[in-house]
Amino acid sequence: MPKVPTAAIQLRAQRINAKAKNANKPKPRPSEISLWVLGNGGPANPQSLYVSTDQGRYLFNCGEGTQRLATEHKMKLSKLEHLFFTHNKWKNIGGLPGLALTVQDIGVPEFFVHGPANMEQLFEMTKGFMMLQNITITKRNPSDKVFSDNCMEVVYVPLFLDEAVDSSQTDENGAKRPRRCSQDDPDSAPVVAYICKPHSRPGQLNLEKCVSFGVPPGPLLGELKSGRDVTLPDGTVVKSRDVVSPEEAGPVFIVVEVPSEDYLQSLLEAEPFKSHQVTASREEHAAKVVVHFTPSSVMRHPLYMEWIKRFPASTTHLVLNECASSLSSIALHRAQHRLHLLSSSIFPLLHIEESSGLPKELAELNCIVGETLLRYKLRPLYGLQR
Repeated sequence: MPKVPTAAIQLRAQRINAKAKNANKPKPRPSEISLWVLGNGGPANPQSLYVSTDQGRYLFNCGEGTQRLATEHKMKLSKLEHLFFTHNKWKNIGGLPGLALTVQDIGVPEFFVHGPANMEQLFEMTKGFMMLQNITITKRNPSDKVFSDNCMEVVYVPLFLDEAVDSSQTDENGAKRPRRCSQDDPDSAPVVAYICKPHSRPGQLNLEKCVSFGVPPGPLLGELKSGRDVTLPDGTVVKSRDVVSPEEAGPVFIVVEVPSEDYLQSLLEAEPFKSHQVTASREEHAAKVVVHFTPSSVMRHPLYMEWIKRFPASTTHLVLNECASSLSSIALHRAQHRLHLLSSSIFPLLHIEESSGLPKELAELNCIVGETLLRYKLRPLYGLQR
């Protein structure tokens, strides 16, 4: 069994010491939040969403090749500590062992895996040929309901089969007996959606207004920015709300995958989504972006389209599935082209499978096919950037 490199052990120790040193300090809320399409879900491509903030990184789904794409497109993994999975199929989790080795080698001491039950068994199966003794992997289950850190709050929404077949039980005629999945046990859900709510951003101090009110440079500015009113030496009271902009609400985004039509009823009945659809109590609570890992065949189903229509017209629907092109890794095609120049018969060019695009009925619902490196900037709110 190979040894863990000394450099990785030293990096890990440095990170642990830095965390312990800053444990009691308040962690700032992110001032920048972006959603990046890393794997577009097209033919032979993983489907993965990379969430970047100035305080941390998050990854939703990690199929085979995700680590290579992250390296090629310079998406840093050193701050990645949380991986979220929508469904434990191989296209979503195939790249997890390789990613775990990579983050271990760069000194990440611990990362958290969020998702359906039994995902941790993947690491049990790879123990015979993969060493992960220098990193702690912690599983978070849907029964935890909510995950929160200094960047955002993530609500787990388990989705259940409308009707499952229990192969271990048969009726008197020998036929398999249908059963309902227990919604009383979220950890039994094979699919999990995520409602992500970045924390509100504190208001910004307007220095020009402070000068107009006669506030001198110094600690009084910090008091005002913290939300406390101050009294000047001449007795004038300056209220914080007069010199600090209003708090900026966190833009909500949702990540969802419905692997088959059998989950549609559960999707429609899920209560947590309703707070971020047209029924939202406040406009800023409505989802800005919904990321769909759902196959195109399921997205075209009338019930799924009905669910999409429950969101405001301003909501952007980002689709990561087989509707995308097969071209995600330019480096892969570049390397093959060089070999092709040596021998075109031995090294034929890789076939690029063009996408037929979104079905017309989905394109009319503000759905956009995600391509690798497509960016949606949530804070400051700039929108879609290609």
